[in-house]
Amino acid sequence: ADGSLVDATDPVSFAGVLSTTLHPYVDASGQVLDILPGSFSASGSVSNTSGDHYEVALSASLPQVASIEPLSSPLATGTTYADNNGGAHLIEWSYIGEAMDSFSYSTPYQSFTATYTAGAPGEMATVETSWDYGYGTINNSTVMTDAATLSDYLSFSFYPDDFIYSYRVEGQGEYYRSFSSFPDYSMDGFIEFTLEETEVVFFDASHPLTGSFGIQFSAQFAGLPEASVSVTANATGYEQGNGNLTLSFDNRSLSFEADNESAAGAQGSITITNQDGVQLAASGNESSSVLSVTINGVEVATLSEVDDGSRIRVDYIDGTFEIF
Repeated sequence: ADGSLVDATDPVSFAGVLSTTLHPYVDASGQVLDILPGSFSASGSVSNTSGDHYEVALSASLPQVASIEPLSSPLATGTTYADNNGGAHLIEWSYIGEAMDSFSYSTPYQSFTATYTAGAPGEMATVETSWDYGYGTINNSTVMTDAATLSDYLSFSFYPDDFIYSYRVEGQGEYYRSFSSFPDYSMDGFIEFTLEETEVVFFDASHPLTGSFGIQFSAQFAGLPEASVSVTANATGYEQGNGNLTLSFDNRSLSFEADNESAAGAQGSITITNQDGVQLAASGNESSSVLSVTINGVEVATLSEVDDGSRIRVDYIDGTFEIF
């Protein structure tokens, strides 16, 4: 694309190119289940008659996408959560005991229990209830009731406070709730969820996505030196990769390099270098880190954390040190 913005004093012109490659994944029935990007590139420029000029270019490439296959067969839409999870239900409830004196209700987000104790002749029964939201039992309460059974009590008083309409299961897809009838809490039961949006899994820790990304930007203003920014990044494995960021202006530059080619949580490094070769290098892992300052490859100091990471200690090669 190209064009211009007409201004009587300073007209602006622009031009650009955009291209992308997409790879649809089609199942045996011909249904498109997913679309994966294989490559992307874009470049453009903007300039005016005053001498100002901007250029930008972006690119990304995922070469393995062209021939990739799912790690497992996608689940069929229309199947239920129970079909795909060993008969379990997302929302279910049941009574326990011959006298049906204990009730349990569970969802992915919380659980509820109720225990019924009949009163002595002429006295009311009691119901003890509790909610658990995943971080401990709370909202305990004991109430008096003249209901003859626990199911009678719950049929009038139990209204769960988490109406789940849909639920996504990683590696399976999005399940939607059936509203064919209102839940009957007077007997054991469940709420059906049906898979309507299947998820296709192409990558995991054992089968990581790899690829590259880059961006180049430069700006030239009238009467000033050109400034540029360059970024490159490569994904080489699961939570592994490397990258570079370089800033340049008027014969000055600052380069940032990051490298994490080891397994997740293992050794990684970051290096910052200017146009004179003064370098700040950092290496470490999630549990510890050591930084070294080098000039033209010669180490002159090291930095480390002290006081539980609240302060930085700098040790110089002459034996002196400072704490900040």
